[in-house]
Amino acid sequence: MIKRGVLLLMLVVLLVLVGCEEGTDRTGHEAILALPRNWGEDTPTEPYVGFLPNDSGTELDMIDIGWMSESSSAHYTVLVASVSGTTVTGQYYDDSDEDNPRWNITIAFSYSAPNLTMTISGAGDLAGHTYVLQASDD
Repeated sequence: MIKRGVLLLMLVVLLVLVGCEEGTDRTGHEAILALPRNWGEDTPTEPYVGFLPNDSGTELDMIDIGWMSESSSAHYTVLVASVSGTTVTGQYYDDSDEDNPRWNITIAFSYSAPNLTMTISGAGDLAGHTYVLQASDD
């Protein structure tokens, strides 16, 4: 009985130590880049979302948001200015033309397997929308 108690106590300490080591050291960039890179592909009502890291792969640089359907396609590029926790701020534009207006954007992400919820605020076409996405197979 004492051996079981000691073993259980050791397991609890190990889990606490591992959880502290991984949970507190992650920056916002790391938390988002730890997720799959592609979400929501082949859904007509929800957008495709792709996370694009910088060249070194350590920070979130851009986010692609787009829809593809038989009747139309829309595609936006989000230029990430900052990441705090799982909230991204920056600017975005309709990338059919880089001269299109740029709007401020804030995107709050929350993940509960298998769903990634993306809540958008700011200005322009995407503001005020919330999408629930699932990871693409690729």
